Amino acid sequence: MSGDGKSPVITVGIIGTGRLAGYIVEGARGGATRNGRDFDFLLSPRNAEKAADLAARFGARLAADNQAVVDGADLVLLAVRPPQAEEGLKALRFRAGQIVISAIAGVTHAAVAKLVAPARVVCVMLPGRANAEGIGLSILYPKQPEAEAFLARLGPVHGFDDWPSFEVASVVGGLSGCSFHFLKHMISWFTARGLDARTAALIVAETLRGNAGVVQEHPEELDAIIAGIQTPGGVTQCGAELLAARGGLDDWNAALDAMQRHMWGAEPEKG
Repeated sequence: MSGDGKSPVITVGIIGTGRLAGYIVEGARGGATRNGRDFDFLLSPRNAEKAADLAARFGARLAADNQAVVDGADLVLLAVRPPQAEEGLKALRFRAGQIVISAIAGVTHAAVAKLVAPARVVCVMLPGRANAEGIGLSILYPKQPEAEAFLARLGPVHGFDDWPSFEVASVVGGLSGCSFHFLKHMISWFTARGLDARTAALIVAETLRGNAGVVQEHPEELDAIIAGIQTPGGVTQCGAELLAARGGLDDWNAALDAMQRHMWGAEPEKG
């Protein structure tokens, strides 16, 4: 961390330079107007081609190895795949007071804390692609000011004080991915009936974006909103009743249950 009387520059080291790392660097660089702090990025050289691309496009620096990432960073963000986590981290030496942000899906806070002691650990779930645009949320456990300040560059941050709540909320990562399949499915209905692909994509996305904005502004009023837009005997009721009768809406619950089990197992684990 350095400074010259202005806001300090925070060095963020990223271990794992796959797609998620790219989304994070892109979003943070584009989010400078949303947060007064500046961030410098130090990247793992493991995926040399990806790291070099990020360095060229966003001014990130390449470290000699993963230990150099840890040594040179104020915040360390872990973006490795779960099977690589233990083997890749147990050989690294972290320091007391250092903050480690784990974006390793399915690996508990307690497990990461053992691997990176004596550093402080927070776990985060990021949807990824939307974070590159600065509009993707972050789900965080536990709340931590420095981590929240960085993640705010990528979109809204929702921090939790208890692990079970984080575990449930983190399933939005899977919901985010599945929502693209839903969007594609809806768009294809319109294109199959003659609309061009761009128009179909825009009207579906704009409809859902508009409705999501209404819910964001009035999160406690969803039942009242539905009652207000669903005329008895009208087109919305026609579609909603068909979905309910065929279990279409329940299938989303089943998918969320399956994704939670895939990430965290059949029974909730203590963080």
